[in-house]
Amino acid sequence: MTSSNYSTNYARAFLPRLTVRPLSVALITLSLLLAAYGVIAILHPGQILFGLEERKNFVLWILVSTQILLLLLTLLHYRSGQQQLRDEQRLQGEVQLQRSIIDAAGPMMIATDLDGNLIMCNPASERMFGYNLDEMLSQLKVQDLFPAGELERVGKLLVQRIDHVIDVSSSENVLKLYLKYVTSFTASRVRGFEIQCRRKDGSSFPAMLNLSVIRDPDSRVTGLLAIATDLSATKRAEQALRAQEKRASELDRQKEFILNSVADGIIGTDPHGRIMFANPAAAGMLHAPPAELVGLSAYDVLHPKRTKADKEDEHSRAWRAFLLRETVSGQDTFFRPDGTSFPVEFTMTPMAANGVATGSVLNFRDISQRHALDRMKDEFISTVSHELRTPLTSIRGALGLLSAGLLHELNEKTANLLRIAVSNSDRLVRLINDILDLERMQSGRAPLSFRQCSMEEIVQQAVEAMGPVADAARVSIRLKTEPCKVHADSDRLLQVMTNLLSNAIKFSPPYSEVTVKTMKSADGALVAVVDEGRGVPEDKLELIFDRFQQVDASDSRQKGGTGLGLAICRTILEQHGGRIWAERNSDRGSSFFFCLADMPSNQDAAGDPSLHLREEGVVLLCDDDEQTRLALKASLQQHGYEVVEAESGPEAVAYAQEVGVDAILLDLTLPGMSGWQTLRSLKENPDTASIPVVVLSNFGAPVEEPLAAHPEGWITKPHQEQNLMRELARVIRKEDDRMCVLLVEDDEDLARIIMATFEQAGVEIFHASTRTKAIEMCQSVNPGIMILDLSLPDGDGFGIVDWLRQTRDLHRLPLVVYSARDVSDAEREQLLLGPTEFVTKARVQPQEVEALVRTMLRRYTTTGVIQSKTRIQSTSARVQ
Repeated sequence: MTSSNYSTNYARAFLPRLTVRPLSVALITLSLLLAAYGVIAILHPGQILFGLEERKNFVLWILVSTQILLLLLTLLHYRSGQQQLRDEQRLQGEVQLQRSIIDAAGPMMIATDLDGNLIMCNPASERMFGYNLDEMLSQLKVQDLFPAGELERVGKLLVQRIDHVIDVSSSENVLKLYLKYVTSFTASRVRGFEIQCRRKDGSSFPAMLNLSVIRDPDSRVTGLLAIATDLSATKRAEQALRAQEKRASELDRQKEFILNSVADGIIGTDPHGRIMFANPAAAGMLHAPPAELVGLSAYDVLHPKRTKADKEDEHSRAWRAFLLRETVSGQDTFFRPDGTSFPVEFTMTPMAANGVATGSVLNFRDISQRHALDRMKDEFISTVSHELRTPLTSIRGALGLLSAGLLHELNEKTANLLRIAVSNSDRLVRLINDILDLERMQSGRAPLSFRQCSMEEIVQQAVEAMGPVADAARVSIRLKTEPCKVHADSDRLLQVMTNLLSNAIKFSPPYSEVTVKTMKSADGALVAVVDEGRGVPEDKLELIFDRFQQVDASDSRQKGGTGLGLAICRTILEQHGGRIWAERNSDRGSSFFFCLADMPSNQDAAGDPSLHLREEGVVLLCDDDEQTRLALKASLQQHGYEVVEAESGPEAVAYAQEVGVDAILLDLTLPGMSGWQTLRSLKENPDTASIPVVVLSNFGAPVEEPLAAHPEGWITKPHQEQNLMRELARVIRKEDDRMCVLLVEDDEDLARIIMATFEQAGVEIFHASTRTKAIEMCQSVNPGIMILDLSLPDGDGFGIVDWLRQTRDLHRLPLVVYSARDVSDAEREQLLLGPTEFVTKARVQPQEVEALVRTMLRRYTTTGVIQSKTRIQSTSARVQ
């Protein structure tokens, strides 16, 4: 259909016809005729006036007046015509605008007369129905656009909505139903309805149809205008949504089925630790219906019989998990309402949404049967240890006597048989020892003793121990080491190195070389043992670390060994948080690597790395026994002290004068200048008199007679590490240093854990649970540092900081903000007081807070000077 035809139909449907007025032309013509008549009358009066010459002037006046009047009428009518022309142009512009809107409209628009003839269609209807506009306007009726019977069905449903019917006499076809519906309501109350439409290809689609009537200038109804929107996409989306909801419902049922059928107990808690749900397995293990558990405190349900002392135990991992919302896995004992208990293996996982804690999920299983099996296994291993080792010892001893020729001289054949028996008995002893050792390590009955040690020294010891074996095999060992420290059990690492060197020597040909390398890595230390033997096949590089695995089955007979050495190595390194692996060399031989972190993973702080820097002070250790000094030095360094060693009294006095030390540990049984003489010399020298001295003695402090020089502390050998550290911290602290700590925390249970941690370290600590009590204790106690929780029952931590800032003696008090939520940079600026640290409860544990506070106390209070330069980091504000 052409554009002109489309415009004509649109105008016929919606616009009245414009009236053409020829009056302007008539007036202009009449005016011209009168003007011509007047001119002729003037030029030829006899021919025109016909006897009216005597009244010539009057006639001319009449002609001129009439002409002027006609000219005025013509002018007025011209102006009216120009206005009409402008109105017509404006109307044509509006028609063009409306046509553009209709053309661009997404919904289809169809106009029909009362007989069902289509008089207007927009391009959207062409796209939806598949017809072109010429076909729709010239060949189709409105009924052809809908499936058979669809218009009648929907029309009857619409008429049922009408409260009263306005009689419409026009048209007896199906459109009468729709006219009744549309004319029964005001335009704002006519609702759209859903109907099925039919395309040219015969397919149907759902549409939302809105109707309105077309009226002529006399307000008579002349047709209907329909605006329809294709609902196909909407229906598909609804179907997809229903399918998704059905799937979600099925998943919910599956999850519920899984929760109800799983053998493990599962409990969900809210942020306050109250139970939100419990599956039947959990309820069955606790002997309580699930409905009765909902709303109760999870910890009170699982530990109703736990004593106050037990709750304060900082090593209770489940207790800390509930308090600090940390991810924890381990074993614990849960209690039932009837007082019975059962051992469990549990995993606590916090739930969070957008960084905000929403609760936790506790998964646990009853391991009573496992404990029973473990006891049976322990009994079996104990029996094996006794019943096998004892007779093997006798057999090996007897064979040794025979092979040594103690009874009589042996011939060559007998000696060879005895040699075979001795060799195999030794192999059997090693096998049993390795099995038992591996079992002890994997079951946790062989605890590790961690301390700071030198990887270089451990490697050197292993090389020296394996030197005779290498010499016998005519294999040389070459060392390439660089200094690196690790936090580990040195005895276990020595066992790893011995096993690796033994394997390397065993499978190396004569006159070859085994290279041992120690290197620093980004996380700690890396050790490599490289041999020039036959190498390990690619497919067995992982398999050889399993139990009883060897490259060749004949190796156990030809080379000896049990097949457990590498499995033991892997177990030891996994207990250290490290790993071990093997690689095949490019030319010949294999390389075995293992790496260790400088600190064990379970002691790594989750917060700021600077929390590891424990600056407790410098201690001068004076003892003539080297082993005692090494043990004490390792213990002191592990607790953050820097140690200066002295072997004699004069050396201790000299070091005390030259090196700035914070305390002296002095043994009384020194050769030459005794410990008493050393103490007297230190106290009589003004430069060293103020240094506190802790005496290490095999006897208690004398009480019968006064001492010439009084030490500040006294430790009786053999000492306990905890007592030594507490005494050392006490003597280093001065009375005027304000070493007491004020803890502001509203959670009583967490406060008890923190206080127990500080009291164990020998630090005096006070607790305030509210803002009011905290201010009162600041006035009475005069603390040296404050640990502040921001959420308090009667206010917040910001108010306490504001009060401290206005108090003269406390306006620069060291502060540790220990909050359960992350503090923004703007809030940190508001909370800056003196030296200020920001740590989060979920990331930094109470032991780490204690270490941080003690470091701040030593750094900022012993000199009486508080530095205020503060640098805010991502997890804490570190004050330099």
